[in-house]
Amino acid sequence: MSVTNNESYTLHKKKPNDKMIYRGMTYDQYYIIYGNAEIRIKTGQNTVFSNFGVNNGFYNTRGHKVENFLNE
Repeated sequence: MSVTNNESYTLHKKKPNDKMIYRGMTYDQYYIIYGNAEIRIKTGQNTVFSNFGVNNGFYNTRGHKVENFLNE
């Protein structure tokens, strides 16, 4: 979600024969990962990695790019 732009993005709807698993969020020892690395956050760092708006993303971006998502 982009709070300053008052936007939110939902997961793509799964198609009947789609074998891809759409997870809104997952995590491991080092990162919190939203979608297919649409946003990846690591504790103790002041930076955010984002693939928001790529073709294999899990979220319906409605044509928006990372600049809209992070308000850059």
